[in-house]
Amino acid sequence: MSLWNRFKRGVEHYRYLTPGQPVGVADGENLVYEANQIYMDIGQGGASSIRGFGAIPVVLLSFIGGGAILSTLPDIFLDYQKGWNDLSELLFHGGLALIIGLFGLFVGLVYFGISFLAPTDALVRLDRKRQKVWLWDGRYGAVEVDWRRMVPRVYTHVANQFGSTVSHAQYVELDSDGNVVKTGKRQHLFQCGNLTDDTIHGFSNMEFVRRFMAAPLETSPPYVKQLLRHRPKWWVMFDIIGWAEDWANWYRDRDKPGLSPMPWVSSIIWVLTFPLWFPMQFSSWLALRVAPVPKWPKELEAMHAADLAELVAKEKPAARARGERPSRKPVIRVNGQIVDS
Repeated sequence: MSLWNRFKRGVEHYRYLTPGQPVGVADGENLVYEANQIYMDIGQGGASSIRGFGAIPVVLLSFIGGGAILSTLPDIFLDYQKGWNDLSELLFHGGLALIIGLFGLFVGLVYFGISFLAPTDALVRLDRKRQKVWLWDGRYGAVEVDWRRMVPRVYTHVANQFGSTVSHAQYVELDSDGNVVKTGKRQHLFQCGNLTDDTIHGFSNMEFVRRFMAAPLETSPPYVKQLLRHRPKWWVMFDIIGWAEDWANWYRDRDKPGLSPMPWVSSIIWVLTFPLWFPMQFSSWLALRVAPVPKWPKELEAMHAADLAELVAKEKPAARARGERPSRKPVIRVNGQIVDS
């Protein structure tokens, strides 16, 4: 076993936590797509800003480079006909060009598929009413898991040859032997948000999920400052080092007290480095604009829409009896589209 593999094995480990116990301060930022009193849809980091980063330059260079090398094969064969006496020279030069060229095309195709053809995010739906977890899967539609059987854990492993580590905050269902339960090939586990090099952030996402599932059904959904979107806004293509988002947040909060100063420093850096990073960031924006968005099975959406409609019907008489207007009206969304109840 190589030194690198031994080092990876030494760092890679799972840390299991006690189910139902608090694990930190709850934080749902960069985690939630939708939330109401019945269910909450969360992501697993697929819509991250690094999704497809630099995909267009990488794919073009891979295709151009691979194609250029493959185009030398006829010349290699002609050189052999003109004067090479040793067949091994033809096999060596031709085989080397073939391998390198096909590898370049393979890299380009794989990165193109991962960036532009894979779904934006593998959604997870936390059903507080039934204490169920629904795992979106392209083959099975939605895999049902009993929330009470899921165990929190943190999976840490090496990220690169420099020894940096990243962590995945997960909930997982285990069998009696300690192995992850599967439905077909789909493991009964999900990740809370993005992978991170900060374990505390992972704990915060896990605690946010735990509190949602533990709260009574009549409890209002947890507050999230900004919900995730499968389709990024147009200005995200310019959002290197958070420049565009800083300006968008400043403009949104410009009338509120305690406003942060205009982000001039990041703006200056943005202008100076624009030619270098824009092709990379544009690739990320385009990848999320064209990638397919996962959709829940119609039966699951109809079931939860009925739950929310029933909740509205119960709230209205109670509010009238108190002489009040209903405190809130649950929002019913079907695949991101608001449906009036």
